[in-house]
Amino acid sequence: MNDFEKLIISLVILASLVMVVLFFSPSVIEQRIKPENLPHQAQWVGGIDGGDWIDCQNIDDSTISCSIYTENSGELIEKSLFKGALEGNGLQIDFYDGSKIVTLNGVILNKIDNLK
Repeated sequence: MNDFEKLIISLVILASLVMVVLFFSPSVIEQRIKPENLPHQAQWVGGIDGGDWIDCQNIDDSTISCSIYTENSGELIEKSLFKGALEGNGLQIDFYDGSKIVTLNGVILNKIDNLK
């Protein structure tokens, strides 16, 4: 194998690695197009395999109402009450598993009632 062939193979491998890193980087995951029908403050929560849009609002000092929407169409799939309160700029959600919301700073909000 000559030097030119080695260079071409190296460039192909390098390009492949760059594509893999870009595909799995958090910045790509977070760049979702929000359906127009969603509230402005709705957050996309998920991973490379998909996720949901979540919008939470305080009901009182210890209860939050959260609406969960589908990733692509923005259709409402669930509206539930959770034990907790929004603070400061609201929730920064890490994940929702169907029974609880976990924030980026580790706060757990447990579901207390389904509204839809």
